Amino acid sequence: MRSVFWSHISGLHSPLIPLGLVEAAMRFVFTTPASRNIASIALLSQTAQSKLAVINSGFGFQGRKPPAPARDTKPTIAYLGTADFAKMHPGFFDAIDELTGNDIRASVWGAIDPSGPVVARAQAMRHPERVIFRGETLEPATALSEADIFFYPLQPSHYGTAENALIEAMSLGLVPVVMNNAAEMAIIEHGRNGFIASSIEETVSILQMLLSSHDVRERVSRNAIDHVAETRAPEHSVRDFMILWLGLLSRPPKLSDFRAAIGESPADWFIATQNLSGANSASARWKSTQQPSKGTLAHFESVFSGDASLARLRL
Repeated sequence: MRSVFWSHISGLHSPLIPLGLVEAAMRFVFTTPASRNIASIALLSQTAQSKLAVINSGFGFQGRKPPAPARDTKPTIAYLGTADFAKMHPGFFDAIDELTGNDIRASVWGAIDPSGPVVARAQAMRHPERVIFRGETLEPATALSEADIFFYPLQPSHYGTAENALIEAMSLGLVPVVMNNAAEMAIIEHGRNGFIASSIEETVSILQMLLSSHDVRERVSRNAIDHVAETRAPEHSVRDFMILWLGLLSRPPKLSDFRAAIGESPADWFIATQNLSGANSASARWKSTQQPSKGTLAHFESVFSGDASLARLRL
């Protein structure tokens, strides 16, 4: 067959992208240019390197005119996405706690475990009333339209790539504040269409500045909208895929040995995405993971329920 893989994990951290899979595929497509900086990618043969491409998968809301921010109203903060510390940075709550001023409100949109560590962290705040858990929403554009600032600090080792929620928020004119992780830095240009912080302490300073500066919010908001419209439209990805597919049609189908690349069982597939050089830490992660977040052993077990090969990894 003619095979194209489109990876919705960055491969910068676990779960990793198995190099054998890249070698076996006819084309392998990343969803963030940050993935080109994976150290092991540089070890691929020149032939394998030529298979690589980057095609975006995160798109903004098109044709929606965001409301003009009013000068006399208190700006509000929102987070939308994975409300789980597998991806969300726990320092989110520290930053909101450290802000000074009255009527500070931060809405957190996403599925939440009321007895889980995220809610517990919020309840331990000095100002727990500042954070409002809004749950999941089928209308993210409506949810985000209520906010002015998109505070999106993620764990340094998160698996994300195109960061759909971030792109959607920018398209609506929210001013993004993110951490200096590779995937976010591939989207945000600091000071122009958003802000990148190197620590939670720095996010506090940025948020404090944004809360008090209408002019900065308005300028960065316009730039964020323009950036998404110019670089994150679905038509761009459609065009790039059409070019890629047309190129493949000129080549004969190939017999690919995917078993040799990633193994034959769900346990093999899971192990192929792990950093075996850090076997001890990986083993601890397999045993301690509570939520079936993307690429964890719990995730594989939820998909391949009762699989014997996975059960052996728990022994």
